[in-house]
Amino acid sequence: MTHYRATWSTLLRIISVAASLLCVCVAIQESHALASGDIGSLDFWFGVLPLALLIGTALCTVRGYSITPDAILIHRLCWKTKLLRKGLESAEYQPGVMRQSFRSFGNGGLFSFTGWYYNRTLGSYRAFATDIHRTVVLRLLGKTIVLTPDEPERFVSELKGNA
Repeated sequence: MTHYRATWSTLLRIISVAASLLCVCVAIQESHALASGDIGSLDFWFGVLPLALLIGTALCTVRGYSITPDAILIHRLCWKTKLLRKGLESAEYQPGVMRQSFRSFGNGGLFSFTGWYYNRTLGSYRAFATDIHRTVVLRLLGKTIVLTPDEPERFVSELKGNA
């Protein structure tokens, strides 16, 4: 099994730091309501929701990718997402292919770019990304998946059996 890191782009770092600070500041602002424990209070939920958002997105962070003989594993903080290689139609390194994408559902930069996206180049696709400049496009059983391993050319070469 070969492992590839999911390195963070500068954009992901900036978004993650700024959004984290905003969430923490809102929670601190509402700390009096959090301390009261009054779950019926709107202020309580304004304090809890930013912290829940931080925890939820942190758990979904993409930490890396592994290639096994039968699958591609996407390592998250507490689990792995498995993509079976059996249905792999193609794998291509296409730098920056996520540009001008619209997020249908998912996370747009708080610890990762994950979820369902759309752009004119790829159509609808699912992303498990941390650096939108190192994008690898997988066509898998009629679906399009975008990953961002630290060594995209080597990753594609290994998937094609050339490594």
